Amino acid sequence: MAFSRTQPIANLHGPSSLTDTHQEHPFADDTHTHHASQESVQRATPHSQADYLRWRPTYHVLPPYGWANDPCGPGYDPSTGLYHLAFQWNPKSAEWEDISWGHCVSRDLVHWVLGKEERWEEMRTVLSPTESYDREGIYTGCFVPEGPEGEEGVLSVVYTSVSHSPVRYTLPYFRGSESLSIATSSDAGRTWQRLPINPILPGAPSHLSVRAWRDPQVSTWPLLSRVLGRPEGTKYAIISGSVEDQGPNVFLYEIAQGGLTRWSFLALLVHLSPGLAKPTAWTGDLGKNWEVCNFLPHLVSLNAPDRAYMTMSTEGASRWGMQPGDVPNQGEAGRRPRWNLWMAGKMGKNGEGTPKVEHEFGGVLDHGCFYAANGFWDPVKERTISWGWILEDDLPPALRDAQAWAGVISVPRELFVLRVPHVAGTLSTPLDSIGCFDVTVEEGGLYTVETLGIRPLKEQELLRKGAREIKPAEVRLGKGNEVMHLGNPGKCWEFEGVVDVPEGTRKVGMYLRHSKDMQQCTELSFSPSAESITVSHTMAPSSLVRTMPTDAGPHTLLRYANGAREKLRIRVFCDNSVLEVFANDRFAMSCRMYPAEGADELSLFIDGEEGQGIMWDDVTVWAGLSVSGA
Repeated sequence: MAFSRTQPIANLHGPSSLTDTHQEHPFADDTHTHHASQESVQRATPHSQADYLRWRPTYHVLPPYGWANDPCGPGYDPSTGLYHLAFQWNPKSAEWEDISWGHCVSRDLVHWVLGKEERWEEMRTVLSPTESYDREGIYTGCFVPEGPEGEEGVLSVVYTSVSHSPVRYTLPYFRGSESLSIATSSDAGRTWQRLPINPILPGAPSHLSVRAWRDPQVSTWPLLSRVLGRPEGTKYAIISGSVEDQGPNVFLYEIAQGGLTRWSFLALLVHLSPGLAKPTAWTGDLGKNWEVCNFLPHLVSLNAPDRAYMTMSTEGASRWGMQPGDVPNQGEAGRRPRWNLWMAGKMGKNGEGTPKVEHEFGGVLDHGCFYAANGFWDPVKERTISWGWILEDDLPPALRDAQAWAGVISVPRELFVLRVPHVAGTLSTPLDSIGCFDVTVEEGGLYTVETLGIRPLKEQELLRKGAREIKPAEVRLGKGNEVMHLGNPGKCWEFEGVVDVPEGTRKVGMYLRHSKDMQQCTELSFSPSAESITVSHTMAPSSLVRTMPTDAGPHTLLRYANGAREKLRIRVFCDNSVLEVFANDRFAMSCRMYPAEGADELSLFIDGEEGQGIMWDDVTVWAGLSVSGA
């Protein structure tokens, strides 16, 4: 049956929405009735309750209806102890258009809520495209836990205000179409007001022929302050984009002390060598334009104290993130060729005394359908936290329209510098051929490897509190090809396990969200010979989605002295149609699954030489993950 626009979406959520029902509400001491916005919004509506719930996640952040993409304005407010997270949102339909911001807050980075008097299903926009300078969209931005002049008790967001569209690097650039604006909140983020002087920057530097200029990030950067001889508390900003005939880059600005509205352009920051033009599976494709770039000012290298780390969302890439030469299956919907990358480079100054970062090495932040990573430095636990947008591109438009929502924000991830000493080599690829590794020689012929580390945030373990634990006494697969059924954990669960992968193993992994007859199955596998992790799908005849792309990314295991070898350490989050895979604190892959109803089984498997077996250690499944149980 069709749902009228007046029917409450609450009926469609079921018991596991993102409403905080088990903790004291962040605004519990507030006596005011408030709304996230003064505007009521037209809402996308599903064709039926079954359409809405069929593939909807339960413990990921996503709005109750409509289209969601880039995470925006992540940050922490020390005056209230609240974490803030916004995202681009079109509440009117499950397609990208009329971009506004949705916004939520949390005390623990797991339970995300709105204001005291609001239910999640009644979410409203906090910034909508209503002004002349942002009438075409409220694009991505950042969070600053103070007012424009440094005022305490005031929050600020800096965002890209778009007045002319489309804005694509492939089209002639309309100067002034992208400007920079600020909105502030004096009530802990419940309501936001634009500055009267917006836009604070009317556009990109006039002497540059830009192709794109958007997605600001603001932070202190101690390394850059040392290089420039500035006070350590100096704020800097980058804006992502590209320049005609120069390629992708970030525009670096210095912000006046106590003056968030006063920006001075310093330089195009990143210097890329010509040899980087050819991508590899280990490095990803730097593309032709950058979006949503973050510098990571608190990541410090022990190998090189002048090293800076950054993340970049790259578009105009030669292909999606698969193995060299592979052509991805576009499925019924299709994906745009883009990557979410990271890089490390030497910070210094050029001959004119302006700052520069020379690219040294880099890799892929996430090897799946993940984009627009955006994060911040958490002062509470002194760590870098990042989220990304998990796309809905694999679902045909008609099915997106039927469910009335599209796009999910990933689980939060910690980014850090991973340093592994006493390395002798890998499974096969030479260490110096892996472009995401920085390799230094130790005494005795061994090596120290440095790379960007990535892992789920520790707080995700809170979801285990109300889950059913499946912990087999022993997981031994003793034949060349054997499958061990772990049970039916449902649609929403977490898996953790460690396995020593023996020589000769073709692949090892799990069958998940599979039917009992295996006509419907998602396979997650690691191939030691190919040095890759792959997620592929077999779609049942009854499935509404007939084809799905295969996601794959390179991953090797390290060899140490005396023949010891690294074990494969896997952590998997399944949330109905969302799959997030992490391995060895340096690999991440986000995928979508759209299985037929009833395909909820989980099994482990090995494909190896006859008589060769493996033993999994510390296998645990937490079944029935939900924020309402945490």
